[in-house]
Amino acid sequence: MNYICLIELNDVTPKIWRKFQFHPNITFEQLHHILQFVMGWENDHLYEFEIKGRRIGEQNAFSGMFFGNNNEAAAESEIVSAHLKRKNAKLKYLYDFGDGWEHTITLIDPKAPPLNDASYPVCLEGARCCPPEDVGGVPGYEFMLEVLDDPEHPEYEHMTDWLGEDYDPERFSIDAVNELLRSDKFVPKPLPRNAPLPKSKPKPAKLTKSALNKYLNQISQDQLIDLVKECFDSSNDVKKLLSVRIIGEDAAISLFYECRQKIEKEFFHDRGRDNPDFPNISKEVTHFVKLTGNDKFGAELMMLYVEASMIFARTHFISDASLSNSLLSVFTDLIHLLQKDETRELIEAYKSRIHAALQSADRIDYWVLHKMHHLYEGLGGIEEQK
Repeated sequence: MNYICLIELNDVTPKIWRKFQFHPNITFEQLHHILQFVMGWENDHLYEFEIKGRRIGEQNAFSGMFFGNNNEAAAESEIVSAHLKRKNAKLKYLYDFGDGWEHTITLIDPKAPPLNDASYPVCLEGARCCPPEDVGGVPGYEFMLEVLDDPEHPEYEHMTDWLGEDYDPERFSIDAVNELLRSDKFVPKPLPRNAPLPKSKPKPAKLTKSALNKYLNQISQDQLIDLVKECFDSSNDVKKLLSVRIIGEDAAISLFYECRQKIEKEFFHDRGRDNPDFPNISKEVTHFVKLTGNDKFGAELMMLYVEASMIFARTHFISDASLSNSLLSVFTDLIHLLQKDETRELIEAYKSRIHAALQSADRIDYWVLHKMHHLYEGLGGIEEQK
C-alpha cells in the first residue's frame, strides 16, 4: 500500500498545493527530493522536517550540532512510515532556512493501492507554480506578484528580466512533474542480496521495564499519545486492557460475559465425543484475571471452569490428563485468589460450590483430586462439610 499526501505552502494566497502518492518505506531524504520535484523547487538550500516536536534533517548540514539529542534525527536513515502512520497526521517541511518556506503535509490516505508496478511516486493534483528560489520568502513573493500585476511598476522590467520570460505564477504541469518522478531513487532502498551474515547469533532484542521507563520519560506527550494509539491497533489484548483501564467496570463485565460464553461453548457444545481444548480455555480464564484485575469476576470464571470440568468428565466418562492438569491449574489459581481476600467474603461465597464440586469429582485423577482437597483445606477456617 502507498501513502497519499497533501502538501500546502503556508502563508501564501491563493494556495499553492499538490496531492501526491509515494511508497511509505522511503527515507525522509528521499521524501525531500520528491517534494522538490512535486513543488517545483530547485534543491539549492537546506531542509528540515518536524513531526510531534521531533526534527529530522540533513546530518551533514548540522555538523553534529544537534544529532545525539533525542528530538533530532537524520533524514538519511529515518523511514517515513515509522513517524507518519495515521490518517490526517501532519508533518511540517521547512525548505530554505533563509527564505523560510514552510509547508504542511497531511496524510490523507495511508492505504492507497499503488498506481504503477515500480512504486514510483505520482503527482495526482495540484495548483499554481511555486515561488522562485531566493525571492525573499513570503514578503518577497507577495511583492513580486504585486510588481507582475502592474506593468507600469518601476520594478516591472527588472523583475521580469530576473524571472525570465517563461515564468507564470499560475502554471502547473502534472505531466512534467511525473516525468521527473520516474526514478528508482524515489522507491524504498532494497536490502543488499549478498550482505554478509552475522558471524554469531545476535542476542535476543528484549524490551525491559527499565528501558521502557527511560524511553517514556524522553518522548513528548504527543509521541506518547501516538504510541498508545498504535498499541491499541496492534492486538485485541491491548484493546481489552485499555478498555478496562479507560471504561472501567462496564468493560470488565463485558469481557466477563465473553469469557463465560467461551467456557460454555467449549464444554457444552454438541461436539459428540471430541474433547474441548482444556489448556486453551483455562488460559483464557487466567488471562482475564491478569487483564482486568477484577478478583470478583475472576473467581466466578474460575469456579465456572472447575464446575464445567467436573460435569464434562462425569457426563462423558473421561479421565483425561489434559483435563486434569488444566483443572488443577485453574483450581490452584482460584484458591490463591480467595486467600488474598482479607474480608473472607469471597471464601464464604464460594466454599459451598467448591465443596460440591470436589464431591462430584469421581472421574478426576486421584492424585489431582487429592491435591485439590489439600488446597481447599489450606484456605483455613473452613469446616469440613458433610
